[in-house]
Amino acid sequence: MLSFAYVPSVFAVLDISGTYSGTISGNDISCSNSADNGPFSGTLTVTFVGDDQGNISSGSGTFFDNDGTTDSISNISGANTDTSFAFAFTTGDGSITTAPIQGTISSSSLIITSGQVTAPFPVDCVSNITGGTLTKKSSGSVVASKDTPGSTITDAILFNTQMQSFMSGLSSHIGAAMSGFFSFGPKFGDNKFGIGGMTGLNAGDDTQIPYGVWGNYSYTDYENDLSTTAFEGVSHNFLGGIDFRLWESAILGIAFSYDNSDIDTTFNSGNQSTDSYTFAPYFGAVLNDTLSVDFNMGYTNVQYDQYRTATGTRITSSPRADRWFGAFNLNAIKFIDNWVLGARIGTLYATSVIDSYTESNGTLVSEARSKVGSASIAGDIAYGYKNFEPFLNLAYQYDFALQDISAASDPQPTNDKDDILLSMGVRYFEESGITGNLEYSKRLLRDNFNEDRISLTIRVDY
Repeated sequence: MLSFAYVPSVFAVLDISGTYSGTISGNDISCSNSADNGPFSGTLTVTFVGDDQGNISSGSGTFFDNDGTTDSISNISGANTDTSFAFAFTTGDGSITTAPIQGTISSSSLIITSGQVTAPFPVDCVSNITGGTLTKKSSGSVVASKDTPGSTITDAILFNTQMQSFMSGLSSHIGAAMSGFFSFGPKFGDNKFGIGGMTGLNAGDDTQIPYGVWGNYSYTDYENDLSTTAFEGVSHNFLGGIDFRLWESAILGIAFSYDNSDIDTTFNSGNQSTDSYTFAPYFGAVLNDTLSVDFNMGYTNVQYDQYRTATGTRITSSPRADRWFGAFNLNAIKFIDNWVLGARIGTLYATSVIDSYTESNGTLVSEARSKVGSASIAGDIAYGYKNFEPFLNLAYQYDFALQDISAASDPQPTNDKDDILLSMGVRYFEESGITGNLEYSKRLLRDNFNEDRISLTIRVDY
């Protein structure tokens, strides 16, 4: 005999947890000043925390309306099915409350059809919402507002350019050690690669393993002038290393770096200073008369000291971040009399994790992750005259793993995926094994972002 127990069915509904942002519109009515009655629009960004039973239990966000203010919202609650939703919220200072905002769910969007916003002050209006669409942001997207800590935005924007500059510069130093691409002192007339400075100029008598030491200082000025993510600052970087020729046509070395930056994060009326410490092993090898390869990888520890200003109060925090990175490049070089022509293709990948932390006002900021995955192609031309080598380099870089940034209010970032780095300068070399490089570079084609850098490198081969 078989018996069957009856188990009531439990149907899960769509969990709409995530961050949504978009423009809502409607009409102001019943304003204390009748002249304020009329159309209104605003940018609403909300982060829902829900479950598969259709409950929206908590959340946070921002609301920017056409009176020119951005308000932090909290106390979000509501419910949804697979096809519809309804939620309400209040602002942190109680200046805005809502009757249920309702609509339908379509793919990754919430289409608003009705709702009501009450703003007792400063305008004392009731607003009927007539429409709008909130689009779900990707899981890795960053949302900028005046309540966002500075490191969240600067890390997402600058991480890309910082990693590109650091690893491109390190590749240049590897090339200098090999007298290959980006060489400080090619052997004119050889028309081939050589391990410059390690072939008897200053080596051999006192050591069985030729080696070289080098140091670099660079100053970088950068600015993001988009109002919703705006910041500007400078950084000072000290980079140095030592490498050894362990094989006939290969070097192995390690680089160390310290970077200090000071950034005014104007989008949140704040400031941020950072101290970064990096170590990076590297390897380079000559393949034939024309080609060489180089590889580097490493780790960076970043320590932030920052504040933002909210309603006249300075809110401080001191997060830390861990970065891991690696890059590989294939280089080519050709000597034509005193002309040196070079090319490079390469790729790099890096991740940054800012640990969760608590701001001075008790706000818990969750862990934030950024990543860079880019491919690049570069061309280099130089001319050797006596002990000097003026050069010009152009490098195109495309980020295939860019992390999008959105803003709680307009204007929105364009999230550029590519740029061109223009570099020019002069190299100096002499037979004693001392070489130098003075270089200026500028980043081009990024919307709302400017970067200028000047650097000086000294190398001694033994």
